[in-house]
Amino acid sequence: MYPSLFGQSSLSEMLARVDKLTPDFAPQWGKMNFAQMLAQNNVGFDIANGKIPVSYNFLMRFMLKMMVKSKVIGNKPYEKNSRAAPAFVITDEWDFAKGKAALMANFKAFHSEGAGV
Repeated sequence: MYPSLFGQSSLSEMLARVDKLTPDFAPQWGKMNFAQMLAQNNVGFDIANGKIPVSYNFLMRFMLKMMVKSKVIGNKPYEKNSRAAPAFVITDEWDFAKGKAALMANFKAFHSEGAGV
């Protein structure tokens, strides 16, 4: 099982890992650079926090719940070159430092909100 950001030790570990990232790191898969990867990670937090509104009709919500949810939040790592939802596709250039700071702020905000949210 993956560590939970609700635990202080896991939060500290994730913040330390993100802090070590530099724009010079070579991507391990896919076509995105590290700034785009940081932006993609921030999209997930922005959707969860309502900063990016997403609405689905009943059929789409049902399909997502039945077919996709276990793959997205499960313990199995994502397959290489798997498709991302349109909201997560990052093609333009992003500022690495801003993306890194935003991701660390998102981790901290997620942690401070607690597991009850």
